[in-house]
Amino acid sequence: MTTLRQTLVLAFVATLVASNVFGQTLFTYGTNPVSKEEFLKAYNKNNAGQPATPESYREYLDLYTKFKIKVKAARDLRLDTLSSQKAELQGFKLQVAESYMNDDATTNRLVMEAFQRGLKEIHLAHIYIPLSAEASPEELSAANTKISSAYDRLAKGESFGDVALAVSADPGVQQNKGDVGFITALSISYELENLIYNLAPGQYSKPYRSRNGYHIFKNLGERKASGRIRAAQILIAFTPDATEAQKQQKKKLADSLYQVITTGGDFRLLAALVKVPGGSLQQFLSCNGCTLEAPPLAWLEGKPIATSVVKVVVCLVKIDNAGLSDITRNLAMVQMI
Repeated sequence: MTTLRQTLVLAFVATLVASNVFGQTLFTYGTNPVSKEEFLKAYNKNNAGQPATPESYREYLDLYTKFKIKVKAARDLRLDTLSSQKAELQGFKLQVAESYMNDDATTNRLVMEAFQRGLKEIHLAHIYIPLSAEASPEELSAANTKISSAYDRLAKGESFGDVALAVSADPGVQQNKGDVGFITALSISYELENLIYNLAPGQYSKPYRSRNGYHIFKNLGERKASGRIRAAQILIAFTPDATEAQKQQKKKLADSLYQVITTGGDFRLLAALVKVPGGSLQQFLSCNGCTLEAPPLAWLEGKPIATSVVKVVVCLVKIDNAGLSDITRNLAMVQMI
């Protein structure tokens, strides 16, 4: 018992000594004390691992004292409220945070993941039930019922296209029955890309809620990536309420331009010279498995094809596909009906 009492007394004395040592006030600026503990914490953080010496303590104490006095004077002058100072402080915070937020291992993993996924394209079908983040309980219940019913119908063997046509709110579902064509990596949001790229060919997903609504995806098939397609177009537009005669007039103009180009006319020069009332000239940027590809790659054969992607234009398209070496550069007229 005596030994235990002695141990407790010694522990209590040690605590008091440590408290007094680290609670010592080294200096005071204004009414603000600076303790030995605060000073040592700052010193050890900034001495870059160098051995501590009496000279280094005195030198750092002088610097630390001046630093505290300057900060106090700046605050008394309310310099910390200036917009320029706030912007500089925010920039410093972002600079410091970047070193903590960058994760090389994760970055490298994501780069390799994107590369591997980019080697193939997935033929995708989609059922979509819209639902906003601010949806009421009634709207949420209705959307849940609709997407659950669609999933049950698929589980019973009903075709994906028929279910999509019946329930999906995708704008093009009446024409494509949920078949949205080929996609590849980095073409949609990462959360949906993860869902899609984990589906085997022929497999469909469980209902998934994104910030825009509910989704069911189906992997209709896969193929090797066809590369990026660059296309320039001469767009000849007509309004949705155009008469058949007006549409035929636009088509006749497109046919004439097509004949000129296929007999040696320069596409870029013709695009610059032709003035189409109500139309526009533009150039497509890179496109991976874009909707103009439907039916897949048929438009690269140079023959006019029809698609129901858009309902208001007739256009001439020039293709330069670097990803398909066995297909030469071709021309095509695409009639959007």
